[in-house]
Amino acid sequence: MGALSETPERVVALRQSLVQTAKLRVPTPTPVAHVETLSAPARLRLYRPDSPHPLPLLFLLHGGAWIAGSIDTHDEIARVLATRIPATVASLDYDLAPEHRWPHQIEQAEHALRFLHAGSERVAVLGDSAGGQIAAILAARFRGGPALAAQVLVNPALDLDTESLAWYAALYLPAGTDLARDDVSPLHAASVAGLPPTLVVAGALDPLHGQNLSYAERLRAADVETDFLCLDGHGHFGMKWAVADPALSPAIDRTVEFLRRHLYPPGA
Repeated sequence: MGALSETPERVVALRQSLVQTAKLRVPTPTPVAHVETLSAPARLRLYRPDSPHPLPLLFLLHGGAWIAGSIDTHDEIARVLATRIPATVASLDYDLAPEHRWPHQIEQAEHALRFLHAGSERVAVLGDSAGGQIAAILAARFRGGPALAAQVLVNPALDLDTESLAWYAALYLPAGTDLARDDVSPLHAASVAGLPPTLVVAGALDPLHGQNLSYAERLRAADVETDFLCLDGHGHFGMKWAVADPALSPAIDRTVEFLRRHLYPPGA
């Protein structure tokens, strides 16, 4: 990673702001029986509630516009999901842009998910915002197996060829990258058939709402089981999702219900 002095000041400020927000808004984290951080195959934080039975796995990809966010900023939502589903949550601390540019984050996440999938039969992926883009790309890559039980995309960035994402995309993508590539903008994929059951969560006032809705509609047209939840009065959730803000309880409740249904199917 490049020296911090080489990183734009606005990026440094955003990173610091997200960390401070998490610390201030979550003074007492939700307790989880077992929390450990691994350094290989990537930096992963694992959250495991006590259970007499094997637990399914949720692979969590944090938001932060590809340039900020971490397993620390998204520690609370990982704890909440681990306890409420219940599941082992593996939160990936993927490398950030602009020090590391696409497709490094995609490859890093795919490698970690394949490593984790080898030890669990029931696996789902969840990403918010920039993490939603990575999650959607992973789900497409895993269509050939091993199968994913579900994907949850919260305020996902699915079309990077938009004005609201232009500044972030310029930091994330190498110059000249085709924004219509399906491993950049999943909304532009030639086909979305064969993707796992999907929950898309959007804010009605989010600039990304239109692309979130369009993706859900494409999935339904391809006969992919799809849930779409739109929260009126909300914009881009950002850190509200990460710290499990009570104002977003409908989104968290729907996510938990959806993942329980697909990670604990009848007869499993």
